[in-house]
Amino acid sequence: MVLCGELMKKEWNEFEFGHYRCAAHILNIAVNHGMQLQTTLIEKENYITPKIDIITCWNSTYDMLYRFKQMRAELDLLVTKHHFEYIFLNQNEWKQINTIIELHYPILEATILLSSSSYPIISDIRLSFGGILRHLDRFINDELHSEQECMIADSIRYKLNEYWLLLDKSITIAAILDPSSKLTTFLSDEKRNRAITDLRYIMNQYTPQISKTNTTSSKNKKRSFFKLLLEQQQTNELPPEELELYLSLLSCSDEDTLN
Repeated sequence: MVLCGELMKKEWNEFEFGHYRCAAHILNIAVNHGMQLQTTLIEKENYITPKIDIITCWNSTYDMLYRFKQMRAELDLLVTKHHFEYIFLNQNEWKQINTIIELHYPILEATILLSSSSYPIISDIRLSFGGILRHLDRFINDELHSEQECMIADSIRYKLNEYWLLLDKSITIAAILDPSSKLTTFLSDEKRNRAITDLRYIMNQYTPQISKTNTTSSKNKKRSFFKLLLEQQQTNELPPEELELYLSLLSCSDEDTLN
């Protein structure tokens, strides 16, 4: 038992620990990080609308703002009739609400996609995060958006990138081995090549080594020993056609598009 315990301890110490994070929770953290720059408008809207805003679920804030926008025509009538202009939103604040909805819509869709009820697959994480980061880049570079609006988008992007550096490392191999995506979620040749190199290294680690029994005479033992080393070295190298064949085939999503 002591020996078994020592062996288990040795294996455990050599084991590479991986921390797997909830992708939807990361989106929630990133959006709340950006929402902190827009607290005044949200607090004012909270005062006017009866829709409950749940702090721990950012999408409830989005839902609240979206419903508020849908009610604008009716609210304008009430404001005019009862002279509530002093507590109501002005034109600039309405514009800010529309911009917030535009900014956060892709993140809302990603949150729904990555929720457990949608049965997401590992490639959905790369697809969603990659799309969101591209959306944030375009939003920030759009000259029509104000400095304050770009600061909110940049705050979300900063927090998202902070977690993506950790998340990306743990899902890269799984994303390639997902037949529905393979390399489609890797947006540059550099990232694709690096991912393939990492996958090839891991596959080589799991390639079984072939050991042969030495049945030669004592005179040829030394020659056989070095011959065996050469054979093992060749065996440990992954056959290149196996991985290339897999990657050359269309992914499941590409096949669905063609059909």
